[in-house]
Amino acid sequence: MHVHHSIKRVNLEEVWHLRQEVMWPDHPIDFVKIPGEEDAHHFGIFFESRLIACVSLFQHKNHWKFRKLATLPNFQGQGYGGSLIKFIKDYVNTNQGTILTCDARLEKTAFYEKFGFKKEGDPFLKYGKPYQKMELKFE
Repeated sequence: MHVHHSIKRVNLEEVWHLRQEVMWPDHPIDFVKIPGEEDAHHFGIFFESRLIACVSLFQHKNHWKFRKLATLPNFQGQGYGGSLIKFIKDYVNTNQGTILTCDARLEKTAFYEKFGFKKEGDPFLKYGKPYQKMELKFE
């Protein structure tokens, strides 16, 4: 297992570059930008001062949604994404959130289920890829 790492806030520039590299390498940087994300919370994990994983968290009253969980390919499968999920679950809970959702790529639903997320509704297509809405309710 990897050494302990700290999760901290990151700026949008860094987030955009990582997102593009991991998710849409054949698209221009503007493709990975999300409307309204200058008001979102962005968290990341660094390895030797390089951002290797990040996630963006949006709040609408007590309903939170995370988007664009991304980890560099060389670092995937080592628990970094899971660490970010645990971190934002605690963050939302601490900030009185009642529900946390995401649109997961269909093949990743089992990953989110490990953290208590449940499928909500039917799968849908986004940019030609199948997605599934997942949600976690806080008691």
